[in-house]
Amino acid sequence: QNIELKVEVESLKRELQDKKQHLDKTWADVENLNSHNEAELRRQFEERQQETEHVHELLENKIQLLQEESRLAKNEAARMAALVEAEKECNLELSEKLKGVTKDRDEVPADRVDPDQYTETLAQRDKRIEELNQSLAAQKQLVEQLSQEKQQLLRLLEEPTSMDVQPMTEELLKQQKLNSDETIITQQSVSDSHLAELQEKIQQTEATNKILQEKLNEMSCELKSAQESSQKQDGTIQSLKETLKSRENETEELYQVIEGQNDTMAKLREMLHQSQLGQLHNSEGTSPVQQQVALLDLQSALFYSQLEIQKLQRAVRQKERQLADAKQCMQFIEAAAHEREQQKEASWKHNQELRKALQQLQGELQSKSQQLRTLETEKYNEIRTHEQHIQHLNHSLSHKEQLLQEFRELLQYRDKSDKTFEADEMLLEKLRQRIQDRDVALERAIDEKFSTLEEKEKELRQLHLAVRERDHDLERLRGILSSNEATMQSMESLLRAKGLEVEQLSATCQNLQWLKEERETKFSHWQKEQESIIQQLQTSLHDRNKEVEDLSATLLCKLGPGQSEIAEELCQRLQRKERMLQELLSDRNKQAVEHEIEIQGLLQSMSTREQESQAAAEKMVRALMERNSELQALRQYLGGKDFIVSQTLISNQPTEVTSSIPHPGEQADQGSVHIPSKDDSILLTAKGDSSIPRSSLGDLDTVAGLEKELNNAKEELELMAKKERESRMELSALQSMVAVQEEELQVQAADMESLTRNIQIKEDLIKDLQMQLVDPEDIPAMERLTQEVLLLREKVASVESQGQETLGNRRQQLLLMLEGLVDERSRLNEALQAERQLYSSLVKFHAHPESSERDRTLQVELEGAQVIRGRLEEVLGRSLERLSRLEALAAIGGAAAGDDTEDASTEFTDSIEEEAAHSSQQLIKVALEKSLAAVETQNVCLPPPSSAGGDNNRGLQEEMLHLRAEIHQHLEEKRRAEGELKELKAQIEEAGFSSVAHIRNTMLSLCLENAELKEQMGEAMSDGWEIEEDKEKGEVAVETVVARGGLNENSLQAEFRKLQGKLKNAHNIISLLKEQLVLSSKDGNSKLSPELLARLAGEIDRMNTELVCSPEKPQCQEEEHVNIRPYPRPQSLDLGATLAVDGHQLDNRPQARDPGTPSEFSLPGSTKHLRSQLAQCRQRYQDLQEKLLISEATVFAQANQLEKYRVMLSKS
Repeated sequence: QNIELKVEVESLKRELQDKKQHLDKTWADVENLNSHNEAELRRQFEERQQETEHVHELLENKIQLLQEESRLAKNEAARMAALVEAEKECNLELSEKLKGVTKDRDEVPADRVDPDQYTETLAQRDKRIEELNQSLAAQKQLVEQLSQEKQQLLRLLEEPTSMDVQPMTEELLKQQKLNSDETIITQQSVSDSHLAELQEKIQQTEATNKILQEKLNEMSCELKSAQESSQKQDGTIQSLKETLKSRENETEELYQVIEGQNDTMAKLREMLHQSQLGQLHNSEGTSPVQQQVALLDLQSALFYSQLEIQKLQRAVRQKERQLADAKQCMQFIEAAAHEREQQKEASWKHNQELRKALQQLQGELQSKSQQLRTLETEKYNEIRTHEQHIQHLNHSLSHKEQLLQEFRELLQYRDKSDKTFEADEMLLEKLRQRIQDRDVALERAIDEKFSTLEEKEKELRQLHLAVRERDHDLERLRGILSSNEATMQSMESLLRAKGLEVEQLSATCQNLQWLKEERETKFSHWQKEQESIIQQLQTSLHDRNKEVEDLSATLLCKLGPGQSEIAEELCQRLQRKERMLQELLSDRNKQAVEHEIEIQGLLQSMSTREQESQAAAEKMVRALMERNSELQALRQYLGGKDFIVSQTLISNQPTEVTSSIPHPGEQADQGSVHIPSKDDSILLTAKGDSSIPRSSLGDLDTVAGLEKELNNAKEELELMAKKERESRMELSALQSMVAVQEEELQVQAADMESLTRNIQIKEDLIKDLQMQLVDPEDIPAMERLTQEVLLLREKVASVESQGQETLGNRRQQLLLMLEGLVDERSRLNEALQAERQLYSSLVKFHAHPESSERDRTLQVELEGAQVIRGRLEEVLGRSLERLSRLEALAAIGGAAAGDDTEDASTEFTDSIEEEAAHSSQQLIKVALEKSLAAVETQNVCLPPPSSAGGDNNRGLQEEMLHLRAEIHQHLEEKRRAEGELKELKAQIEEAGFSSVAHIRNTMLSLCLENAELKEQMGEAMSDGWEIEEDKEKGEVAVETVVARGGLNENSLQAEFRKLQGKLKNAHNIISLLKEQLVLSSKDGNSKLSPELLARLAGEIDRMNTELVCSPEKPQCQEEEHVNIRPYPRPQSLDLGATLAVDGHQLDNRPQARDPGTPSEFSLPGSTKHLRSQLAQCRQRYQDLQEKLLISEATVFAQANQLEKYRVMLSKS
């Protein structure tokens, strides 16, 4: 053994020497690499610094050159501006001279002026005009060329420039703008040579700008590449420094390990010397030598374990260093990413600034183009005025030449002919006639001129008005465009922000995925290391067991008869070890039991919480169902009462309208149909004596009572709706809380399952270790059997616990199903009780002495309902029996049977739910139909009983069938009305109206605008306020109609017919007016047709009598309806019109008309009055059309914007 130890020590020494040599070599290599890398980095850094300095020098030289060129361009622009001003002064002087010459020529009398002078001046002017035209054409060509050059410059400017040379490029652009503006100003007076020079200079500057931009782009690219390379080099330097530090730490650790090994070797040598000396001194004794050998073995084992621990520590340190390196790399990458994001933001801002500059340039170009156009138009107008003046002068010259020729002829005639008195008189008379003719011609010409001037002034006024209107339209459109641009910019900013958020999220997702992968790799490495450690421990345990067995065998062989005490001591030590192991196992079992108890407590708390949440949810559901049933009963009751009210009103309406003037009692009846109030009831009671017989007073009292009950029922319905909303809010809050608690419980359950699994794995490992520590041969057979029995019992207990859990889950499901069935049964009972109450209320309400047959029918129906209830109870009993069978099957046995029963129970509950829903719907429908039929049979006037009872019964049966068909029709119409209401609500939401209050506000704003228009046209304020009040009443009526759910078809048809009659009357009046106007335009001042005038007078008197009788209804409503209806509108805009029309139909019922007695009047006065009314109507019609078109355009634009925004949001 000593020889083996020596050999091992020598081998360890060799290994240490080899490691030392390897470390020296690695250290030398690392130092060489560091020195070489540092030299290369310094050289590269110096080269990059020289390159950057060279680049900065080149940029400074280019900037100086650009500044010099800009100065030269400014000097040239100033010189050109001075030339332009000088030429302007010359032009002003010439124009003043021309004006003076023209004034002198106008002051000179016609006799003194010679025709030769006029011809010369005219020729000069013609030449001047031709020269000016030529100069204008040349200037136009120059303007077109310069505009093309400007467009080219703008296209070049649109290309993105570098970030470093941005201020210089902006200065160059401003200078080019100034140059272009100055060239545009000097276009009227600059010669072709100067323009050519300027164009050449501009082209040169453009070429130099392009070259400079290209060079700047190249230099910027070089700078960016240099920066990136420097950053990469910095990263490599940092990584090398970190590697050096890690290598130094490793070398220090290795030196420490070598020192520790040297110390251990010295200790081992001392131990060997002591053992050798002990052998020499004590060669006789054998037992202490063996003990020393055992101690040496244990020390060697400890030494190996220490070495392994050191290796593990080194591995842990290396992993920590790797993690630190990875974190540093991550930080470096994040810093680089942040820098790139900053660069992106800077480039985005720069692009935005360039876009703003381009927009400003475009705006300036447009303004300057508009200025050029105005200048061209002014010049064209001046040239035109000059030409007209020249033409006028030519005309006057020709006239004067004719006069001179006549005078010459007269003088020649006087010289030639004999002078006689009679001839002179004749000549004088001729001259006088000619003068008179000329005076007449002059007067006609003057009149024509004045008439043309007046027409032109009218046209100018109309044009000014049109221009103003266009300006207003343009301002509105600009406002709309500005709002659209603002919204688009806000949406673009939102999209960009969302894009950035998406990029950030993607980056974070990538980082998280990377971290997950790293964690998974680390976890796999850790698992592998743990498995390797466990394998090493198992191998070491096996080796130790073998060594212990060998030692025990050797000791038993060597022990003599007197050394039994040593064996007893060893047995005691083994027993102590076994006790320690048992105590450890008992402690572990206790911990596991405590852990299981905690888990069970948590599970119990979870189950209690779930039960509480389920109970609360069930209570809320029951409350909701109760309220729903109450609401349905109230709705049925209200529907029956509405039907009764409508029938009573229809029966109380007068069948024939004989009087021509509308009766006030009828108006009160019509107004009280849809808006019941105290005033209407007072009107009914006050005015019913004149129009309604005394026998119908009781019916009116019943109607008033019914209306009061309806109002009370509506208030109760509103309260119930509020309570429903509150209960739904509470339910949603409870559901959210339950969901959160369930998620928390699921997380806790998952944690508990993972902990239990870990505990089971650890317990299995402990048992395996125990079995490995204890040899199966040493354990007796009984102990083995007991262990196997314990294992089997644990497995059986686990299986039983799983089975109990599954049974408990099944029982809970069955209990839940039973609770649901009980709830359904209670709901059905409540529905039947509500129906009984409804029947009893109907019987009490419609109780009459002659209602025995009705009572019988009601009792029959109640018996049918009880039969249905009995059937439902039978179905529920069968369901309970099936559930009991299912529970028995679940208690008896297997997984397959449990699955089958669950499927059957679910199918059965689904079928029960469907049957219950169907039966409840059928019961509700039957109750509605029968209640409505009973109500209708009460209102129908039945004949007295006679001998022919069979015939009466048949007639009654036919009437009942007919009434049932009508009830079905009414139900279908109600459904249609509800569908239309839903569509109306959807259209209102699509049009942008959030509520009825919003619609009301828009209607009020439109009414105010109509009132302002009427004030401008000269109408009275009272008409506008009356229209607004009528429209408000219409809106209130519409709201009440929407609350009820629809209008009665008969009232709507009657109102529609009356409105059609109004439209026909208005069309008749318009047609008569058109015929009269046509006849008056054809005949002129001839006789008017008396028949047409009589018809017109009759229609006008009838309209006046209607207006006098009903002052609350203004004329403007009818005119607006007539003017607006022929023009269609889109669906999104028709809502306000439909609401206004419905309100008008509800509040303003038509009245019977009487032509009355025509008043005496004069024919021409009436025609003038009619023409003035027609003109006013046309003006109103045009104004309303324009207002409608503008409002529709704005609403369309807003709707399109909303759709675009929705599409953008859906895409984003």
